[in-house]
Amino acid sequence: MAAYDCYVGAPPPSDLRPYQRAAIDAVLAARRAGRRRLLVHLPTGAGKTVIFSHLAGLARRQVLVLAHREELLSQAREKLVRALEGDAVVEIERGALRASAEAKVLVCSIRSLHEERLARVLRGRDVGLIVYDECHHAAAEDNLRVLRQLGVFEPASTARCSASLPPPRAATDRGSTRCSRRSSTRVPCPS
Repeated sequence: MAAYDCYVGAPPPSDLRPYQRAAIDAVLAARRAGRRRLLVHLPTGAGKTVIFSHLAGLARRQVLVLAHREELLSQAREKLVRALEGDAVVEIERGALRASAEAKVLVCSIRSLHEERLARVLRGRDVGLIVYDECHHAAAEDNLRVLRQLGVFEPASTARCSASLPPPRAATDRGSTRCSRRSSTRVPCPS
């Protein structure tokens, strides 16, 4: 069985770097093995956003991308639109911006997702993949509240959560330690 059989769509395009293709394969293999919380850890500039954009393109269900900074939201949307080649609606949910019900991929400011807003965002959606860009920020109590409300720590949840970390120096901060205690699986990615 090919690593891509659990997703709709074709294998990642050939313009990916070999280690990006290996990271996608590792994520798909871990998901097929039943792992729900995955961590992709690559250095700055290695293409973590490109990787999760291609995973979003393969997803059968809607995708929720969480980020904490404006530039990460814009970068994620840009890469997602490019990877999905107009096949899906990618919208930002932040401040006054509201994503439409047609959006296959929602790029959300985690800071904007207070309890009522997150409930509205999720209403009527079938989210199957949650990506938390720069997940070392997950240790903040308000960010943990969002993750709890999304159900990422619940054994019965059908959504999968993949996260990305910035350069190795951040891997030793308090946030990463707290993430790892939440039973995340680090996806080995060649550098």
